[in-house]
Amino acid sequence: MRTRLFLYNISFLLIVIFHAQQKISFSIQEAVDYALSHNPQVMVTQSDARISQLKTQEYTGIGLPQISAGLSAQHFVKLPVSILPNFVAPAVYGGLVSAGVAPYDPQKLSPEGYAPIEAQFGQKNQASASFTASQLVFSSDYLIGLQASKSYEQLTKLTHEQQKMQTRYDVMKAYYEHQLNTRRLELLDAQLIRINKMFEDLNAIYKQGLAEKLDLDRLELARDQLQTEKNKLSALLQVSLCRLKFLMGYPLKDSIILADTLPDFQSPTANENPGAEKRYDYQILQRASHLNNLNKKRHAYGHLPSLVAFASGGYQAFNQEFNFWDKNVKWFPNFVIGGALQWNLFDGLQKLKRYQQSKLELEKINHQTFLVQQAAQLEQNSSRTIWANAFQTIPLKKRNYDLAKEMLEVAEKKYKNGVGSTLEILQSISTLKEARIQYLEALYECKMAELDYKKSTGTL
Repeated sequence: MRTRLFLYNISFLLIVIFHAQQKISFSIQEAVDYALSHNPQVMVTQSDARISQLKTQEYTGIGLPQISAGLSAQHFVKLPVSILPNFVAPAVYGGLVSAGVAPYDPQKLSPEGYAPIEAQFGQKNQASASFTASQLVFSSDYLIGLQASKSYEQLTKLTHEQQKMQTRYDVMKAYYEHQLNTRRLELLDAQLIRINKMFEDLNAIYKQGLAEKLDLDRLELARDQLQTEKNKLSALLQVSLCRLKFLMGYPLKDSIILADTLPDFQSPTANENPGAEKRYDYQILQRASHLNNLNKKRHAYGHLPSLVAFASGGYQAFNQEFNFWDKNVKWFPNFVIGGALQWNLFDGLQKLKRYQQSKLELEKINHQTFLVQQAAQLEQNSSRTIWANAFQTIPLKKRNYDLAKEMLEVAEKKYKNGVGSTLEILQSISTLKEARIQYLEALYECKMAELDYKKSTGTL
């Protein structure tokens, strides 16, 4: 039994360790998909869209029948007192005067000549059951407000889609940036391996007295500089990976593997002019303009009356004892129907001023829309130009990189044959590194220009 329990614990521990050390691999599309379902900002805008949808349904309920019911019971510990004019004493006194029993006094023939009567009416226990139903028949504020709530729902959906596109752009940019730094680190590693090998070979020759100390120092200095650059780039690589995890909504403490490298590139279309219609900021302004038009319409029709129909009824019972459930207790019904017309004839010109404000707001939105259209055209033209230039630069940078590799191979052959120097090799290595970095940066800039162009057109 103990052996079985020990094996079970060991197996469980191995499973925990395996899952803790397991790394999840993401392609660029998988990283984007993960971000769209885990990024907190995307989740916030998604909640806003859902809330606006529920608010539209809530506001729609105002125009549906409103029905309520209620029960109440009360016990008067002491019945309330009512003050009544004393109409009994004048009548009695008048009878006595008619019978000749009492002398005639006009003051005693009026209730004002006597103290009022303190009377208590009703039963100590009362109960009632009621219901009320009402229906909004007409209200310009409600009808226009219903359209506005649906338009606002669409506005929050557009905001959600805009945030998704921004998240998609940020994740792709961070993904490619990390991959660029990874390729640069691989280049530094290859150069360090090459220089370390040269240093070991030259050091062995130096110990035999066949090489100069200056050449050895040059290699050591170049190696230290590359190592320093590698350390900085390694730290930068960790930062860029954490930033990618943050944008994805991925746990920062968990490991992750990026499966894709910088992808293939496509040439931009030279004569394409998509405009601003697909951009979410433009669509949001269009929706805001529609909302403001509804607001202006609401103030313009605000002088119209509103009409509500209603009906209410119920039963009441009165008893000295609190036993309304007894079948002998009598319940008295009541029922009423009616309507209410409310018409605000003058509000101190408030609606007029609100109408004028909404007109100015609409003018402001029109100016903003024009600005977005101009900005979209500017961004599309500039990003397409940058994209085209970057695409044309890639073959040139690739050719420079190939030439730098050939130069290094020639320098190494010359050095092995005794007709070259370490300085020439180090210069060739530096040239190769610079050409390689420029080639990688050209690939990265081309991809970023493509992303910028697609974002400016709203097609990312």
